Amino acid sequence: MDLHKKYNFLSYLIREIEITSGGNDFDIDVATKAALQVKDILLKDEKLKASAKTNALNDFRFSYDDSVDDALLNGYEQSDDLYALLLNNDELKKKVMHAFIEDVYKKLST
Repeated sequence: MDLHKKYNFLSYLIREIEITSGGNDFDIDVATKAALQVKDILLKDEKLKASAKTNALNDFRFSYDDSVDDALLNGYEQSDDLYALLLNNDELKKKVMHAFIEDVYKKLST
C-alpha cells in the first residue's frame, strides 16, 4: 500500500474512532501524522527488526504487538517533551516554528 493510500486508510480509521468513542473530535491530519510517527518509531526498534528477520509474519505479530505500547509511549513522551520545551522557551520556539512560516503562509494565503 503506498503512502497516500495508507494516509487515507488511517484517516478513515480515525474517523471511525471518533464515532465509536463518543464523539472525540480529532484533527484528522494531526492524528494521522501521529500514527505515522509511531510507525517510524517501530521501524527503529532493533528487537522488532531482529524479530522480523527471524520470523514469519504470523509469528512476528506477537513481537509487533508487544512493541506497539512502547512505541506509543515513546511517541507521546517525545511530543510531550518537545511541546513543553517549546512552550517554555520563546527563543527556541521561534527558531523551530519559523522553519515552517513560509510554507504555512503559502498554503494559507492561496
